[in-house]
Amino acid sequence: MRRAYIFLFLFTGIFIVTGCRVETVGDPNRPIKIEAHITIDIRQVKETVSSIEDMVSGKQPAKAEPDKNSKNLAPLEKTCNKTNNRDVNTVDRSLFGSIQLERRFVRNFGIFDRFNNILSVIRKNFLTGLIEYAYAQDEVQAAIESRKARYQTIKDYKRQGLIGENNKGYLIAFSEDSAVKNLVEQENKDRLIIYKSIVEQKGYPRDAISQIEDVSAQEQRDRAESGEKIQLENGEWITK
Repeated sequence: MRRAYIFLFLFTGIFIVTGCRVETVGDPNRPIKIEAHITIDIRQVKETVSSIEDMVSGKQPAKAEPDKNSKNLAPLEKTCNKTNNRDVNTVDRSLFGSIQLERRFVRNFGIFDRFNNILSVIRKNFLTGLIEYAYAQDEVQAAIESRKARYQTIKDYKRQGLIGENNKGYLIAFSEDSAVKNLVEQENKDRLIIYKSIVEQKGYPRDAISQIEDVSAQEQRDRAESGEKIQLENGEWITK
């Protein structure tokens, strides 16, 4: 029976070593290959874009879209500190539940340190992912708040014919005034941050951002008021 347990434990250790490695191959910034069957849910994108524009225009309070995998950084750091101070025989229960490892059993096979290192790598990458997600959410929230703050100024400039909405979801300045051009630049930067976040959250391929831009452009055309300049899909500029 003892040999059976030994064999089972060794097999589990080998599986973890070979199956849970985290490797970086090649350029991490290269485009990710996505299977051809992944398609863009335009209806869902429209709903998301419309919801964001409602936030920007003040129809509803601006707050980040909830995600079941998101966590606050404070509890996350607290968990890290608890993990670092915990007896190394106890595996972090936030990852694998309350699993107790017997020190003498593991040491007999000389793999305790390696097993603990593997768990450390897994834990580090898991927590890093959550932290990166939290920072990304903060960036999107900041972009929405910035757009909300300049919304009325943009509407005033649109009424004056100083700026318009192009067919790619961005503003175009029709004035050489530095204040107008700077506002357009900042607004377009924030819009790009939001478009990218939609692509990432939905798990779409990176080149799908052009479709997000098209959907946003249509949303802006639909919301445009009389007297505002908009660019149609065919490239023609009109005053609505």
